Amino acid sequence: SLSVVHTQGSVKLINSTGQEEQAKPGLALQPNDTVEIGSESSAILAVDDVTNLTLHPESSMQVVGMDASGVRVELEGGRVTARVRPGSPSLAVSNRGRAALAQESLFQAGVDLEGAFLVEATEGQVQLQGFDGATELQEGSRVRALPTKDAVMGTIPTSLLLEVQWPESATTKEASLILQGRTDPYARVTVGEDGEQKVIRAGADGRFSTTLALKEGVNPLTVSAKDSLGEGAEETFEVVRDSTAPTATSSEVVWGE
Repeated sequence: SLSVVHTQGSVKLINSTGQEEQAKPGLALQPNDTVEIGSESSAILAVDDVTNLTLHPESSMQVVGMDASGVRVELEGGRVTARVRPGSPSLAVSNRGRAALAQESLFQAGVDLEGAFLVEATEGQVQLQGFDGATELQEGSRVRALPTKDAVMGTIPTSLLLEVQWPESATTKEASLILQGRTDPYARVTVGEDGEQKVIRAGADGRFSTTLALKEGVNPLTVSAKDSLGEGAEETFEVVRDSTAPTATSSEVVWGE
């Protein structure tokens, strides 16, 4: 079974026929029910007295199936935290054919709009399905995957990595700038300022690259990265484009000794 034990803010239940209602504590969920969490809202669902699933803000989850052996849910977007105790039914969180299955564990799972799926095992072990050869997460490790892309394993970081290769000089005559950097594998990277932002995806090695158009004058640049669990990092820089600046000739170049 799976039931609502706590809600905060906007927590909506949509049943298999499309009817909607505000989810309240004590409500028992059925297969094909969907739970949608609003911003600054959350819900805790219980499998039994000791095993539960927390849905974080702006998350959506559908109940796929449940029986005496366990509960399976499809995380359509957002983030969940699962605590599975010994002796309880198993709990599986899936997305697009990939799944994290636990019988004794504390783990998190998150998925973004493009289907980047990330699972972290904070305590215990998590079994993996559909992750292209990755079959198990040990305590303290994480796995990231994109649809049709290889899964990438690693340890849980203390903070999200973000290293940006800013230009050596803050002034340039050029009309564009190639910006490169490194972050967590498959993290979502946003470059630019409000209204003029580019969103790119880091590769399996965490590296990213993009070309930015520069306007004449001061160009404030912000690079932010976010993983599927909502962890983020940000760096800022200013580049000044001066297309009227003189270009050095060979006679002006002074060579070092």
